[in-house]
This record gives sequence, structure tokens and C-alpha cells, in this order.
Amino acid sequence: MYDKRTWALYGLVASGIVAAGIVYIVSTHGRTTAPELAVHFLDVGQGDAILIQLPDGPQVLIDAGADNSVLFGLGENLPWWDRTIEYAVVTHPDLDHFGGFFGVVEKYSVGRFLYNNDGGKGLFKILHESIEARKIASAIIGQGYVLEWPSGVTLRFLWPQAGYESEDTNARSLTALLTWHDAAMLLTGDLPVAEEQMLVQAYPDLHAQVLKVGHHGSKGSSGAVFLETVRPELCIISAGKDNSFGHPHPETLSRLEAVGCEVLSTVDVGTVTVRSDGSGHFHE
Repeated sequence: MYDKRTWALYGLVASGIVAAGIVYIVSTHGRTTAPELAVHFLDVGQGDAILIQLPDGPQVLIDAGADNSVLFGLGENLPWWDRTIEYAVVTHPDLDHFGGFFGVVEKYSVGRFLYNNDGGKGLFKILHESIEARKIASAIIGQGYVLEWPSGVTLRFLWPQAGYESEDTNARSLTALLTWHDAAMLLTGDLPVAEEQMLVQAYPDLHAQVLKVGHHGSKGSSGAVFLETVRPELCIISAGKDNSFGHPHPETLSRLEAVGCEVLSTVDVGTVTVRSDGSGHFHE
């Protein structure tokens, strides 16, 4: 089966506009060596936007920041001819996680839109109406929902549990474990400490080499019990420079240091990219 990069190349060849040099550039942009899983924690200021590029071609965008900053990050990390995002996921309906999707659905063809059951109000309702108007398939998901691809990559949603209620939108953040062979990455949205503890009670063997630090490094996330269970080696914080919340908080950074986790932040380095070749680990 041909992936979408191959079909895009065939389309250019068929149109008669591809010179030999351009064919070389396009073809080498794809996989000429071993297949690779790449995860980009896009620098969108104070917010989350995570682009997952699968080794067999599809892309998943989890959250999109508050504004159109996400479009710059997508443009930097996707081929110029690739205007398709197979899955768009909103972890919870806070603006710094879904606002950028207004621009994404204008500029990209989105295959499926996934979200938790906390929508239906304000700007998120308007976003959902925009998605429906474009006839983008959508689904409410939670614990037990799994995406799996022929490459063996799996995105398994662990939270929220069915029927779990909270007035705090962060507490119902979609939380997912991304795995490829023995490589594992935990993506927690803005999940608070209390729900982190419930998560590890439900999954006492939950481990991941890479952790997307909850709630932009807030002191209300990344609790000690949670970190000691997950035992991450690399912790990634997505936050805005000089943000008004003081993220990442010194208490959180101390807890991350206590478990021996290397910390990378979009505040310091911009977009953070980690990769795996399927051999069992993620690397920068």
C-alpha cells in the first residue's frame, strides 16, 4: 500500500511538472532509511500542541494551542505538499488546547476529530459547529479507546474513566499512552495530581520513557507518587515564555529532578522533537 507521500509524488509526476532534481528532493524527504516515529511538541506559547508523525505516514495532532501559532509549527514539520491530518484530538476544552484548531481546519484536511465529553459551550461549541459544517467525522472518547496502525504504533487512551465527573475541565483531560514496540510516551493534558493518582491506581504498571508534563509544569500536576510510578527519563514541558502563571513551577521542577528526569521546555528551546526507530527507546 502506498502512503500519502508516495501518492502526492505520483500526482506531481502525472501532471508533468516534476524535474529530476525535484523528484530527488521529494523522495528523500520520505523514508529512505529505517521507518521512524517522530513526536513534535510544538512551540505555541502558553498551551499544548503535539504533532505525531507515524512511520507509515499518518499524522495525529493532539491539541493546537490557543491561536494560529500552531500553523507555523505544522508548516515547519510537515512536507509542503502534505495538507492532511488524519486525527485531531482535543484533550479538554480550554482555549490554550483547542483555539488553534480554528486555523487548522481552515488550512488542512482533517480526517477525524476526537474529544472528551466536556464540550458544548462557548468557543468550543463554535469549533464543533465548524467541524460539523465541514463534514469532519467526530467522536467522544475516553478510557479504552485505542488507535493502532499497521506499523505497530498504538495510541491508547487511559483517562477519563467512563462516568467520571468533575467541575474542573483539567480533571477530565484525555490522557494517552503512545507506544511503538518497547518505546512508550505518556501524554497527560492538564491532568491534576488527584487524577494522576487515580490513573496509576488503575494502571499500577504504567511506565513511560517520555512524559509530557501535565498542565505546563503547574505545581498542581506531576505529583511525586505519579512520577515514581511512571519513572520517566525525559520530561517535556510546553509553556509560554514569561507566562503569567509562573509555569513551570519550581516545586514541579524539583519533583522532576528527584526522579532523575531530564527536562526540556519549549520556553527554553522552542519546539522539542523526540524520535524512535522502533528499537525500544525514544531519543532527542
